[in-house]
Amino acid sequence: MKKMKLLTGISFLIAVSAMTPVKAVSYSEFRDLPEYAWYEGAVASALEQGILDGVDGNTFAPDEPIRSIDTAKAFYRMAGEPYWIDASYFSDVSAGTDSLAASYCIDTGIMSGYHDGTFRPDEWISRLDLLIMMYGWSIADHRTDFESPASEAGEIQNAAPAEQEEQAEPAPAEAAAESETAEASDLQEPEAQSAAETETQTQETEPVLAEDQESEHAEEPVQDLSARALDWARRNGFYNERESFMLLDPVTRAQACDLLTRALSLPRVEQNTDSDSDHGNTQSVQTEEPTAEEENKSWTDRLFGWLNPEVSDDPVTPGTGSEEDLANASMYGIDISEHQGDIDLSPYQGQFVIIRAGWHTTEDLYFRQNVQKCEALGIPYGLYWYSYALDENQAASEAEAFARAIDGLNPQMGVWIDMETDSWKSEHGFEVSTENISSIARTITARIEQTGLKPGIYCNSRWLRYFDETLSSYPRWVAAYGNDDGNIHADYSDQAMILQYTSNPIDKNVLYRQQ
Repeated sequence: MKKMKLLTGISFLIAVSAMTPVKAVSYSEFRDLPEYAWYEGAVASALEQGILDGVDGNTFAPDEPIRSIDTAKAFYRMAGEPYWIDASYFSDVSAGTDSLAASYCIDTGIMSGYHDGTFRPDEWISRLDLLIMMYGWSIADHRTDFESPASEAGEIQNAAPAEQEEQAEPAPAEAAAESETAEASDLQEPEAQSAAETETQTQETEPVLAEDQESEHAEEPVQDLSARALDWARRNGFYNERESFMLLDPVTRAQACDLLTRALSLPRVEQNTDSDSDHGNTQSVQTEEPTAEEENKSWTDRLFGWLNPEVSDDPVTPGTGSEEDLANASMYGIDISEHQGDIDLSPYQGQFVIIRAGWHTTEDLYFRQNVQKCEALGIPYGLYWYSYALDENQAASEAEAFARAIDGLNPQMGVWIDMETDSWKSEHGFEVSTENISSIARTITARIEQTGLKPGIYCNSRWLRYFDETLSSYPRWVAAYGNDDGNIHADYSDQAMILQYTSNPIDKNVLYRQQ
């Protein structure tokens, strides 16, 4: 889960039955795809290019509404599947391609999640939603000129279900929308609000952004975004005013194939370079030279830096991050184990080090040596213990081993229980559930507290939801790598004391200033 930001809902959504996509590459493989249908070419092209899958081996369901997760996967594939690290941003998105696709769409501002940490993958999207998503994708993929703050493209909401539609706080700014927004007033339906009214109502579903993409431009109203998106769609042949009555209707899978395959055919906009300027070429996505402040804060700089990262492979220097993601940082550090061998810690004076004390019931080979190094160098250190426990009895044994190991030590950076998924647990039938994980955590924390130390819990972002309210008082140390390029791509200061933001080339962490 990420820093939260209030977005405007654009359409009402309903849940559709969960479907498990199965890859197929031929139109004729599906029994429900007739010859000579209006969508035959579009669906065949989408299948051939791998943009969309069938719902099973024999069914494509061309007339069913397209789900949010299938839309996210379509944009992810259209971008060439650029992510290889599963950031696990959402509690209700399956690991693997689904999670990678959702992460990509969040990070590039194409889609958003919800305040409660969900993505709601089975909800359908409206035609207006899809056009705005396509507009955001076209900017992210250099298919259109940068006409408006693309952080607005991230303000496309998989809008709330009707039962959640309530008036909430307005967007931060009250700037007037451009004149094109008047077109949205044509979206009248007998039993629906006008698009203008719908767009100006905010839903009580704050999105969970993988990276807070606010800039000084993000205060423009969201209705301006829909006008820009419709204008872009009109100019590129994806929309005309005669279709305005359809904008709040769900997009079918066949219609999505038609729109997305045509979007993929858009040419890329050439980017201005110094060498181009030297030779008189003036093609550029901006007509005016941005100020230094605008360059530092602009959404495009942040987006393109994310998609084409300059990898920070320095094991000592903290990676870079946006102004927002670093706002609450107070100190940087690393965490180490025997896997780093006889590591030289002298370069880390001025940072902190968290040392693995052991795993299961075994001490780490370099644990005590690393503690001695930190004490000699004056480096504040913490200790963690990796849990392989499958039940409370094993957790009790681990807790005893951890308590013995830390006896007499003074870990200024705390003691931490490392709780995460691994092959050992999977191979031994461990059920990932709140009940199991919380019971193991309670057993270990209770024993460690008997030593006089307050323990904390380490986990990745997906496991945050598995610790029940009995564990709410324990500090969190959360791992969220993004694309693991050595830089900081998130702010977890509202949920954790420490963020482990990369493993490249070593596990690096940021300690947050306590609120």
